Amino acid sequence: MPPFIHSQWSSFLQALLSELNSNYGQQIISCFSRLPYFFEDWLKGECASAASFAFTGSQIFINEMFHGIRKLELGLEVNGNLCALELKHIPTGSRDAKSRFLGPKGSNAVQDFLKLHEFSKSGRDHILSKLLFLYGPTELTHDRGASCQTSIQGLGRICLQCARTLFIQEIVHRTSIQNVNWRCHKLQVNQV
Repeated sequence: MPPFIHSQWSSFLQALLSELNSNYGQQIISCFSRLPYFFEDWLKGECASAASFAFTGSQIFINEMFHGIRKLELGLEVNGNLCALELKHIPTGSRDAKSRFLGPKGSNAVQDFLKLHEFSKSGRDHILSKLLFLYGPTELTHDRGASCQTSIQGLGRICLQCARTLFIQEIVHRTSIQNVNWRCHKLQVNQV
């Protein structure tokens, strides 16, 4: 089976972002933004819903083995094309938000990236592998003129933008990948 093609990925992403920008999505994001903690299972559900909407007859795999990838957060099979997704929702108001990039937990973004990279490196390039970040609704970067302590040990004292930079540096260090293709999506809450 071949990997997802560009138009399939674009259709999925458009369906997901449209869902999150709907009135229903705005209510969920607004509710979650007030919580002192975060969780990602809601995002798995939203992604599964978006895939169902975008693709008739798609097969969706959540937290299970997907074509040799153990405990993948979300696997999609659409018309014989495959996509493997690891997800990160980072509500930047959370005190643990930065640790989702490189913190001490095994469920950080670096570990997710390495899991997908190792799978692809093993010669299985028939699956489009993506690490999808959604952040917000608060801002990504530190205040103008402020500085961050840019070390993993000082992770609690840096902004999300600098944590993202450290994430890319860690990926380059561990994998020798020089060009990390980076797109992130901010979850916006409409102000009334």
